[in-house]
Amino acid sequence: MTVSASVDASFDEGALVRNGFRWHEFVSNVGKLRQACPKADIVFGITVSALNILSLPELLIALVEECQAAPGAVLLHSLQEPDHYRSQVLPAGLKQRATRKIEDYICNVLPVHEVDPVKAKEVSGHLIGLVRYMNCEDLTRKLPQFRDIMSRLDGL
Repeated sequence: MTVSASVDASFDEGALVRNGFRWHEFVSNVGKLRQACPKADIVFGITVSALNILSLPELLIALVEECQAAPGAVLLHSLQEPDHYRSQVLPAGLKQRATRKIEDYICNVLPVHEVDPVKAKEVSGHLIGLVRYMNCEDLTRKLPQFRDIMSRLDGL
């Protein structure tokens, strides 16, 4: 049996990306699931967007360290709609920063966390794909819409 847990960010940032999310409750629920269903495979579905691509390496590390997730047990998806939330909306400087952070994770953290070289290569390929997707289009013209929506949501 495979159970997929959807998560987009860790710690306090998780509540900023998804209203009502509580990281410690999420970790606790994963632990309860592991105890109740020890033979179940748990995979973590992550939708990557402008809201979380800069902190994606921290989320991947937290999933391994706090949820005992294998790095290969993540399903990474690039958000498509609405397009003003895509990672492609970020300005060039933030895209470069996200790229560096993800490359650093691939080179320095993934080899330590993932002992299976086939899985490590698979995860690395998915992460490189996310970076390529982010950098393949410039949607900064949508940045004012993104900021306006974020400002209104922050006001709530």
